[in-house]
Amino acid sequence: MNALIYLIQEQGDLEKFSMENQELQNNKEKHQKKHIHLVEANKISASTGKNMIVRILTALVLLFICLPLSFVGSWGFFILILVLAFISILEVSRAPKEKNIPIVLYITFIIITLSFIYWYFIKNALNQYVYGGENSIIADLNFNFALFGVGFANSSGGVVEGLGISIIMVAFSFLIYFTACITNENFTFKDVCYFFTMSILIGIGFQSMYYVKYLPFSSEFIGSSINYYDNGYGTYALSTLLFIFVLIGCMMNDIGAYFVGVLFGKHKINERISPKKTWEGFVGGILIATGLGLVFAFSCSAGGCDLLPGVLDFEHWYNVVILAVGMPLIANIGDFAFSAIKRNFGIKDFGNIIPGHGGVLDRLDSVLFTFIFVACLLTLMSNGWWFLN
Repeated sequence: MNALIYLIQEQGDLEKFSMENQELQNNKEKHQKKHIHLVEANKISASTGKNMIVRILTALVLLFICLPLSFVGSWGFFILILVLAFISILEVSRAPKEKNIPIVLYITFIIITLSFIYWYFIKNALNQYVYGGENSIIADLNFNFALFGVGFANSSGGVVEGLGISIIMVAFSFLIYFTACITNENFTFKDVCYFFTMSILIGIGFQSMYYVKYLPFSSEFIGSSINYYDNGYGTYALSTLLFIFVLIGCMMNDIGAYFVGVLFGKHKINERISPKKTWEGFVGGILIATGLGLVFAFSCSAGGCDLLPGVLDFEHWYNVVILAVGMPLIANIGDFAFSAIKRNFGIKDFGNIIPGHGGVLDRLDSVLFTFIFVACLLTLMSNGWWFLN
């Protein structure tokens, strides 16, 4: 009897062991399938596929329009940035749709923001008009480096000073916005903070584009191996290489993150601010942008066209790496920052002027942050990383 009981217990233990072993095997297979699933491409819906095609075609059209103007420089580039800036300012001002804000405040916001963008242009143009004699703004209507001070050179003719805005306009904007807050119940303290912050951000952002574009023409670089920039109608063409390098760092991050996210994205980063962005897209965008940026920069140097002689070249390769890695990271911060603004106002896009992309600011959100970052770092690099120069 005892032997029979022992056999039954042993048989039960064997069955239990077999069941546990089978369960472990099933869990292992599920775990393997889960990991295999991570590398499988997502299924693309018809609407998503159509949207991707629209985005690509729109991007190609914009590239066809903007890139030639960037290479030509001069008035073409000036007007291009002016138009983009003006539309961006309008989109920012229209974001708080439910507000019944007086039209005079919108006009004031536009004027203040444009003054922040073109502070150096206005100041140097007036100085040239007062002290320039035959080369005054009236006598010489050609857009050139000396006339509008697009190189932001300091008074000693040395390395560029960096970015800057008028302190008088800052004080004036404070006065206007707070007066509106006191006299208009629809214009709250939050509105004061929003309009003031956006005027500074938009102003410094677009000013940084001019800064990066014309930095090679500052007195620090104009007498060096950068002489190949002075080649007649193509004077500004090769200086565009630095500008394109920055665009690669931010736009290729956006493009890479979008396509990698659509195809392989599974894990959301921050659904509260940007529901569709994934960690897969985040990493993919950074790797693609960094890789292409490094290839572009070092290819230019190999071809004898350093992005910025003595700062971004083979000898100073670490500066190139810092920018190439940093630009897509900052681009993501810019993207999330503007997404947070849109979520705050309950809007999907700032506008609808660009098919498949939304408004101009929806396309330039990460670009503005990136150019500010690059402009600040280039100023430090040009001064030997010493910020007190």
